[in-house]
Amino acid sequence: MAKKKKKKIIKVSSEGDIEIAVKKVIDLALSDEVKKTINFWFPTGRLSAIFLDNCHEEMMFKDVPMQTDMNINIYVEKE
Repeated sequence: MAKKKKKKIIKVSSEGDIEIAVKKVIDLALSDEVKKTINFWFPTGRLSAIFLDNCHEEMMFKDVPMQTDMNINIYVEKE
């Protein structure tokens, strides 16, 4: 039986963490990786919305090409 790989989830709980998370997304989007998947955990839905807004703005600002092969999984603590 194959061993199930545990997925790495990056905890984002402050504005500083958001900046780091956005950079990770941009770096992944611009990478040559075949499987582009990244997982984030947020304590609130509002913080995840701020992250998504910042991520979108930064991708537009840096002219990152549209990503059709990238998955961003967001987990939010039950509020």
